[in-house]
Amino acid sequence: MYDYSDVKVVIPIKAISTRCPEKNFKPFYQEMSLTEIKIKQALQVVSAEQITLFVGYYSDGELEKKRDWLFNLCSPLKINIEFRKLKPNKDIIFFNIFHQIKKKFNPELTIFYFVTMPFLDGLELKNAINEIRDSSRKLLLSAYHIESQVFDINGVPQNFSKFRLRGGQMLKQYQVVKAGIMIIKNSFSTFSLKPLFYNPPLLKSVDINSVSDWNIAQQYLQLPEIRKVLD
Repeated sequence: MYDYSDVKVVIPIKAISTRCPEKNFKPFYQEMSLTEIKIKQALQVVSAEQITLFVGYYSDGELEKKRDWLFNLCSPLKINIEFRKLKPNKDIIFFNIFHQIKKKFNPELTIFYFVTMPFLDGLELKNAINEIRDSSRKLLLSAYHIESQVFDINGVPQNFSKFRLRGGQMLKQYQVVKAGIMIIKNSFSTFSLKPLFYNPPLLKSVDINSVSDWNIAQQYLQLPEIRKVLD
């Protein structure tokens, strides 16, 4: 039985989304937003004191529109909330946050748990934590195993022999999922970048970045096994 008391869970969101407006705040399932769903799933594994909602924003105006909503969500649950102003056209730099968390709390593991994959529940979070604890690797990334034949831009085979276009053994390659779960051990350094890949179940791997992704995810809600994950 694993103990999850020495981990910190960071849930990063942006105050604004251009490809899918209001995606982190508008209702997704039973009046719950993606942010609320992810906090609920994190609470299946850790206590509220171990969770930080990290809010990136580009302008003071966009933050002011969300500040009350965010505090009304986090304060009753006693979840820490942090704000960081981002540079124009720049994203949240997760390794900077890792070093900040490490310096302040020195946890065994720092976990980034992304809201845009709402079906990746607490069970998958536990599985990912257990996998990296059992490994000598210091970084875990959500990733898909690429099972198709891959060529580079010049038509050179990348994961199979050019002499065996049909059948034969393909080298394992992975496509990292930008969202999902990322776990960094306390002992991580840039010299230990070789990651452990965590393969989430395909049914739970819907990643919401655009309006079309949102609509597809809504269709998944018709499946009983998906509703069970969210209830």
